[in-house]
Amino acid sequence: MIAKPALLAALAMLIPASAHAQTAEEIIDGAASLSQEMESARRLRDSKAVCSLSLTINAEHKATRRLMLLTAKKTFDGIEGGKPADDIKNLSGDLGGYIAALDTLARLKGRADMACLMLTEAG
Repeated sequence: MIAKPALLAALAMLIPASAHAQTAEEIIDGAASLSQEMESARRLRDSKAVCSLSLTINAEHKATRRLMLLTAKKTFDGIEGGKPADDIKNLSGDLGGYIAALDTLARLKGRADMACLMLTEAG
């Protein structure tokens, strides 16, 4: 059986890295902006713009998932390595933020993928 830190590290390597590490708040703010853009394009029935935004949202989702996995690994390593409680608390807070951002992006991703599919099928 693969050890948890090794599994987390392996999963993190499979997901492409973001251009730079963002905070969870930046990701959620970006998701809100992408959501507004997507809704505007959807109202205009601009399938090309909606599908392009869907691809962008999917890429953000993957990058955020990678940040979450890396933070989970750091948290696990910190617990195993006996880091001070404040460090673990900070990492746990970051992990919670990335999980919330990932949830926000997952919902947006579902809406964007569905809008792209519907507009593409409508012609």
